[in-house]
Amino acid sequence: MVVTYLAGQVAALLSQDPRVRRAEEDAVHQMRVAARRMRSALKAFRTVVKDTDRLQDELRWLGNVLGEARDLEVIRARFGRALDGLAPELVTGPIQARLGTDLLEREQGAYERIKDALSGERYYTLLNALDSLVSAPKLGKAASKPAQERLSAIAAATWDRVTRAYDTAQAVEDPERREFAMHDVRKAAKRARYTAEALTPTLGAGMARLAELAEGVQEILGTHQDGVVAQQTLAKEAENARQAGEDTFTYGVLVGIERSAADRAHAEFPEVWAKTAEAVDQLL
Repeated sequence: MVVTYLAGQVAALLSQDPRVRRAEEDAVHQMRVAARRMRSALKAFRTVVKDTDRLQDELRWLGNVLGEARDLEVIRARFGRALDGLAPELVTGPIQARLGTDLLEREQGAYERIKDALSGERYYTLLNALDSLVSAPKLGKAASKPAQERLSAIAAATWDRVTRAYDTAQAVEDPERREFAMHDVRKAAKRARYTAEALTPTLGAGMARLAELAEGVQEILGTHQDGVVAQQTLAKEAENARQAGEDTFTYGVLVGIERSAADRAHAEFPEVWAKTAEAVDQLL
């Protein structure tokens, strides 16, 4: 089951390679997700497929290479939708150029760096390692265990990791440090989601439900984090505009919108967490 899942993710990654090189829509995102799913699976199933630490590091490198363009793509689209939703009288100065054209130019530069990376020796070495992973995996002792019992334990362990990360974050008194710790909760929830999705074909509806619950935690924390990052980006762009003598009123409007969304997600999270934890207890 594990090797079949990994093979599917390798195929997904390879299918996006030519699309990324042509900068096609959503290709970077899909390739990055495949790399993340593989990393998550290799961590979760390390007792099944062993000796993958180096491969995990290289998949992290690839994800970082893809991440710059993807993040710029997402935030440019985010600001575009926000500006389109404002009344015309609230849009002042050349903000659409700064948050559109300027970010697009940075995104295009990131795509050039991606193309360079995908043409380099490090990337081709990674592809060779992925071929070896699915054709001749190094299997651990757990690989010979009955799947139902072993994989259920792995699912429970990945959710325990989310719970521990949350407890650790809540124990942090400093608000700024606690917010940073909550980012670890989001990452753990994403890993739990990917693991549950990988297990769904074998373990059925319970894993599909666990994946859904983990995704809910991931998304609300992501909404908060995205709002914080958007505010930081807007502050930098506003400072550039101010130094250029441009009207910065609309930047303040957008910051207010982003702050409201982030604060709302932050306020809603405790209730989401409580309901999720109760539902997961019933599943596991």
